This record gives sequence, C-alpha cells and structure tokens, in this order.
Amino acid sequence: MPNQKVAAGRSGVAITYDDPFSHRSNPETGAGDSLIFDPDTYEFLGFRDTRTSHGRTYDQFSYLDSWAVTDKAKQRP
Repeated sequence: MPNQKVAAGRSGVAITYDDPFSHRSNPETGAGDSLIFDPDTYEFLGFRDTRTSHGRTYDQFSYLDSWAVTDKAKQRP
C-alpha cells in the first residue's frame, strides 16, 4: 500500500500482513498490522496497527527513531 505514514510523518510503502490470531486483520481494506518501509531504500520506518476498543476503531502508529548493532543481547550501543 503506497503513501502510508508513520508517527514521525515520513511516508512509505506499507506491507500489510494477515495475523491469524487477530480479529483486526482485513487484507481487502488494509486494516490490521502493517510494516512501513521507505519506497526508495527499503529502510524500515515503523508500524501501523488498526485497533478496536469499546466499539471505536483507531490507528496506532509508531516509528523507528534509531537503531544499532551490538555483540550481545541487551547490550547498549
């Protein structure tokens, strides 16, 4: 799905996946969980989740601020 935004406002291409354990997924409408990538570099930008709570549906956005590679789990860069 083109032209999808993350919480930081950057636009990218979303890949929506069907989660068999989630009642939120709907591949036809794009509702559900999405991974958003930069359309030119394919850099991971963030997530989008569609959620329903108390009869209301809303989108939850997140984004990747920075990342690093370490030698061990839980090691700080």
